[in-house]
Amino acid sequence: MASIMVEEGGALAQAIQSAVQAKLIENTWAAEENDTTLSEYVTMMLVNGKDMQAVQSEMGGELLGIGEDDPSVVEFTRWLFEQLQTLGGSQQQEPEQQAPLEATIVGQQQQGSAPMSTHLVQDSEMGDVAAAPADGV
Repeated sequence: MASIMVEEGGALAQAIQSAVQAKLIENTWAAEENDTTLSEYVTMMLVNGKDMQAVQSEMGGELLGIGEDDPSVVEFTRWLFEQLQTLGGSQQQEPEQQAPLEATIVGQQQQGSAPMSTHLVQDSEMGDVAAAPADGV
């Protein structure tokens, strides 16, 4: 299984934190929706590259004080890493979808064509070439 990198403040981190917050409330580990301290901490464990065992140990021991082998902690940790795979998989596909656009721009610049604005290339792919001026304004 490939490791998914979670970038602090990135879209994946925000999606994970939101899902974690809802799960923490469901498990009654967070008292209210606007108390995001624990969900932020869990997200930072993923940003820092902690694996499933490290997260489970820290959640059950230091953070919740119920033991890392508690069934609810085991289930939460399993759920967390499933969410990471699900959300991370959809996040990783976005750059692949953008690659042909970037290759088109770079290829045109290497062939000596005048650099095209990204707006023009994107608009031309959607059939709106005339809608976007070359300077992107």
